[in-house]
Amino acid sequence: MTECINDYESGCEAFVRAEYAEAVALLNHALEEAQAAAQPGPIIPRALNKLADVRERMGNYAEAEDFARRGLDAAKALIGENAPEVAESLTILGLVKSRLDDLDEAESCYRSALDCWAHNEGTGQERCGRTFSLLGDLCTQRNRFDEAEALHIRSIEVRKATLGPGHHETADSLCNLGSLRYRQERFGEAESLYNQALDIWRLRFGEKHPRIGLGLGSLGVLNLKLGRYATAEELLKSALEIYEQRLGPRHPSTGLLLSNFATLKKRLGRFTEAESLYRRSLEIREASLGPSSAGVATCLGNLAALYMDLARYREGETLALRSIGIYEKIYGHNHINVSIAINNLAFLKSEEGAYERAAELYRQSIEIAEKSRGPDSLEVARGLGNLAAVESRLGHLRTAEKMNKRCLAIRQRVLGPAHPDVSETLNNIAACYYQDDRPERAGRLFAKALSIAEQAMGLDSPAVSPKLNNLGAVHEKVNNHARARELYDQALDACRASYGDLHPGVATTLINIGNLLLRQGRLAEAEPYLDQALEIREKVLGPNHPKVASCHRAIANLRKHSGDFSSAEHHFKRAVETLDNAGRGGMSLVLTLNDLGVLYINTHRYREARPVMERAFSLARHEMRRGHRTMRNVRRNYTVLLLRTGRYLKALAINLDF
Repeated sequence: MTECINDYESGCEAFVRAEYAEAVALLNHALEEAQAAAQPGPIIPRALNKLADVRERMGNYAEAEDFARRGLDAAKALIGENAPEVAESLTILGLVKSRLDDLDEAESCYRSALDCWAHNEGTGQERCGRTFSLLGDLCTQRNRFDEAEALHIRSIEVRKATLGPGHHETADSLCNLGSLRYRQERFGEAESLYNQALDIWRLRFGEKHPRIGLGLGSLGVLNLKLGRYATAEELLKSALEIYEQRLGPRHPSTGLLLSNFATLKKRLGRFTEAESLYRRSLEIREASLGPSSAGVATCLGNLAALYMDLARYREGETLALRSIGIYEKIYGHNHINVSIAINNLAFLKSEEGAYERAAELYRQSIEIAEKSRGPDSLEVARGLGNLAAVESRLGHLRTAEKMNKRCLAIRQRVLGPAHPDVSETLNNIAACYYQDDRPERAGRLFAKALSIAEQAMGLDSPAVSPKLNNLGAVHEKVNNHARARELYDQALDACRASYGDLHPGVATTLINIGNLLLRQGRLAEAEPYLDQALEIREKVLGPNHPKVASCHRAIANLRKHSGDFSSAEHHFKRAVETLDNAGRGGMSLVLTLNDLGVLYINTHRYREARPVMERAFSLARHEMRRGHRTMRNVRRNYTVLLLRTGRYLKALAINLDF
């Protein structure tokens, strides 16, 4: 029996060192000896429990569950219903069930384990700290943060008192509390806790233990969230090397880390690398966790977001819908992961031009995020920023500006003033100013947003290209054409470097260059830019997407200036039809109607001009403040039409009204 105990203890030591093959061999030998003994004793459930632990760490959850249930039965039969070994079996079983997304059974196991520990006060209490910590993790997963916090703090207290403040299991509890702080967006506290845990683990295990990989990976994700991308890349790369070496390239934890690494690559505009890493992560998680696990849903959502960036909308929608379905089945509707998945789907609908549907989905996402994380969380800010973009496209500039400013306040408070997400929000507020004919304020914010993005992500980042475009538009509006062209060319190079030639962002820049050349009277040079933009947008987005309308309008103005009025009319009408079918009002529709009306006026087709100009004027009054430049232009053109058709009192009335 002495040899059996020695094998068991050696197996436990090998498990702590993460020498899992050695641990399995020793524990199996201890179990065989104990089962062959004339008098079976507690070593049997203990060996079974530890084998369950080993299998869980190896990512073999079905085997882990089997060993845990066998350990539970053996503990009850050989020792008693409330033995410490029963509590250990229940704790391990709860962990396995949590890994397999059976959260209700996992919680039931943890609470039964705590009841069992309560019957063993003074015996094995150092081990109940694990149950507190794991139940805390489960409560974090279920967005019950107050309860999770109390459990994690209790776990740390128990382990410090029974094991000591420098014990590796005390560090486990510190790291788990750090994960809660991360979810609570208390990033400074999270970073401190992760570092404390790492310091303890390094003293105990050195630099290549899986726990070191966990700590480095956690810090990597934290730095990714905070926009410290170079540091994040270094940490995640080191963690991945440890996991692949010690746990294997197909371990579930390796799959999780690959997904986080892919998100970093996506942020940096390295899309091919990101897709490859997401695909590897998805394959690992489907094999180890099953096709309907939360881990798979996370991969699907991340991959869907990548495909949206790459304008692969059909693929993105399929993955986003699947992600939502999995999350709702596991967590119910009102969970933060569901909010994030719905946000992804809303972004897709927005890019497809289905703005009303996108707005509806964003509101759902924000409502869930507010219930789950509170009104001032980063997920609420993300939803607000995205909804503001849709409201802006629908012409609701005041609403969009208000939402963007709320988003900015949250992001600056949580992330600081120099974060890339702050840059995005500043850019969006500036866009509202630009559309509302406030170019000086827009220019200052566009420049600030560009500076932050360049410093955080580099000149070749895909996040920089839209800001270059926007700042170029401001310079164009104030007739600084040389600087505008310089910025547009930089944007085009950056966008092509990130996405290739066939991407909506490339088309946007081509339109901007074409329109600038048109303003300069360089019609022949403008035409190929505009034709190429139309070709890209129709191929990628489809001929009925509202963004195609801006191509038609630009080409129509080119044809008008070339004297080809029939072709100009065709393209103006096509633009109006596209915007109407998309349900899109706002600036785009007003400008297009105004241009079409002016074409009719200049060609003396007053009867056709009348309904077009009446509609343009009505929309402008509804959408814009009175001093807006576009409002003034529409009113002036409508006045010309009224005077030419003898409607003098009407002309006087609309001008007196202003």
